[in-house]
Amino acid sequence: MIEIGILGAASIAKNRFLPALEHVPNVRCRHLAVREESERSLAMAKEFGLHVTTGYESLIDNPEVDALYLPLPPALHFEAAMAALEAGKHVFLEKPLTLNGEEARILLKRAQKKNLVVHENYMFLYHRQWTKLQQVWQDLAPGPLRLIRSSFCFPKRGPNDFRYQKDLGGGALLDAGGYVARAALDLLEDPKVLSAESFVDPQYGVDTYGTFTLSGTKGELFQGFYGMDNAYQCTLELHGARALLTTDRIYTSPPEHEARAVSSSPKGQEEVSLGADNAFAQSLAHFCTLMDAPALRLKHHQTLLRQQALLDELRAASKGNKPCRK
Repeated sequence: MIEIGILGAASIAKNRFLPALEHVPNVRCRHLAVREESERSLAMAKEFGLHVTTGYESLIDNPEVDALYLPLPPALHFEAAMAALEAGKHVFLEKPLTLNGEEARILLKRAQKKNLVVHENYMFLYHRQWTKLQQVWQDLAPGPLRLIRSSFCFPKRGPNDFRYQKDLGGGALLDAGGYVARAALDLLEDPKVLSAESFVDPQYGVDTYGTFTLSGTKGELFQGFYGMDNAYQCTLELHGARALLTTDRIYTSPPEHEARAVSSSPKGQEEVSLGADNAFAQSLAHFCTLMDAPALRLKHHQTLLRQQALLDELRAASKGNKPCRK
């Protein structure tokens, strides 16, 4: 039985992580550590039967715990994850992995040396629709892939949300933009940044939306748009010489939702079921698989480094940040 503890009483831990555990065999969570007890942490502990401790160190050093889930603001990821690795714990992180590539390199080098897993929870990669979508695309005989478009945006959240706080690692690129970049990394071979722009809200001092264009080794393009002060979008489009495939819930399909895609080809237009799945549970299951698979773990960590490097490149290409349009 793998024992996973939680650092921080984040809403995603209550609403997604703990319910997902019910669908992953041989894994359980009995411990929650918080900086300070609150009504939320106590209610969460009561609902799920958790033992609450004050101070992250108490859980990091707990010998009963094999792994830690870190749903913390991005600026806290590196320090907390390094402490967990030093204590011999596997680490399941919410995205982004770290604030930059240098932190990622240090973190993952330490994980490899200690034979531990670091996993970044881009759960859409483990939803069955991700694989099914690519199978459907190939079955269309689409000809050369010419363009991929993807958008992930959501409306503005409360001003106290960490995403709008620069000192906590806020900003749209590291949040919504990370999903779109991670999709590009999976769909393109060795993507190169052609252009990128980000738009900063002067009220918060962080980017609230942005766009980028990448190229693949076969001449295909990827156009991405992301934001956290926009109408909700969660789309992916594949444009080939002879076919088009689109879907509108690629990153955040909930467990009960039957994902669907629409294809257009010389045969006509068709709606295709991509199935329902619990992506969070699948991501957790993959995390557990990596614990006993050294070769797969190394490949996984190398991909995490590539993701962080791509985000660094996009940030560098967006140096001339523009004020956002109100």
